[in-house]
Amino acid sequence: MRSAHPTIITIDGHASSGKSSVAQQVAQTHNLRWMSSGKLYRMVGLMAYRQKFLPQHSAVFDNPSYQAKLTDLVNNLRAGLTYQPNGTIRLNHVDYTTDLGHENTGKYASFVAKDPLCRQLLSDWQRQIAINWQQEDPQCKGIIFEGRDMGTVVFIHAAIKFFLTCDLLTKAKRRWGELYPNQPPKPAELQQLSISLEKRDARDIYRKIAPLKPAADAYIIDTTHKNFDDVVAIVSKKIMPIINQNNSLNSL
Repeated sequence: MRSAHPTIITIDGHASSGKSSVAQQVAQTHNLRWMSSGKLYRMVGLMAYRQKFLPQHSAVFDNPSYQAKLTDLVNNLRAGLTYQPNGTIRLNHVDYTTDLGHENTGKYASFVAKDPLCRQLLSDWQRQIAINWQQEDPQCKGIIFEGRDMGTVVFIHAAIKFFLTCDLLTKAKRRWGELYPNQPPKPAELQQLSISLEKRDARDIYRKIAPLKPAADAYIIDTTHKNFDDVVAIVSKKIMPIINQNNSLNSL
C-alpha cells in the first residue's frame, strides 16, 4: 500500500557548495523528483523587485500593504509557475531560468528570505508541492528538496538529510565557472565574488528566522576537496537503502 506522503530527501548548504548540481544529478540517477527552494525565493524576490515592493529593511515586513502584495504575489506564482524536472522555471509560459541565475536576483532573494511571512508562505507551498508531485507521479520513489532550511524547518521529518559546505575560495571559483564558463577570472574579480558569496551566506546564517545551519541529524559533506562525482556517490550510497526499502513497502 502506497503512503500518502512521499519520501523526502533534503540537501541544504552554503552558496556554491554544489548542492543544486548534486541534487539534480542524484534525482536523475535514481528516478526522483527535485526542487530547488532557492529558485522559488529568487522568483519571489525578482517579481517583488519588478513590481517595486522589494523590502529593503525588516521594518517593512509588518506593513499591511506589503504583506498583502506579497501574499498576492505568492498566490499568483503558485497558480502560474511550472517547475520542470531539469530545473527550468516558467511563469505563464515565460522562461525565467536565466533571470533567476543572475547575482542581483540572489540579492533580491536574500531580502525576502528574511521575512517571516514569506518563509511561511513558501514553506507551505513546498510542502504542498511534495504532496502534488506524489499524486501526479505515483511511481516516483522520492523527492529531493534542496535549499537553505529544508531539513531544519520545511521538512523536519525528512527520511534523510544532507548539508554541503566548502571553503570560500572554492565557492568563488565554482560560482565564477557557472557565471562565466569560458572566461578565466582575474584575482581581483575572484576576490570580489568571494566577498559577495561570504556576505550572502552571512545574511542567511545570522538571520533571526530559519537561519542557515545543518540539521542536527544531517550528514555533513565538505565538498572542498571532492569532485562532483564523489559527492554524488556519497549521497547516492546513503539514500539507496531508504529508497529501496520504501519502494518495496509501496509495492505491497
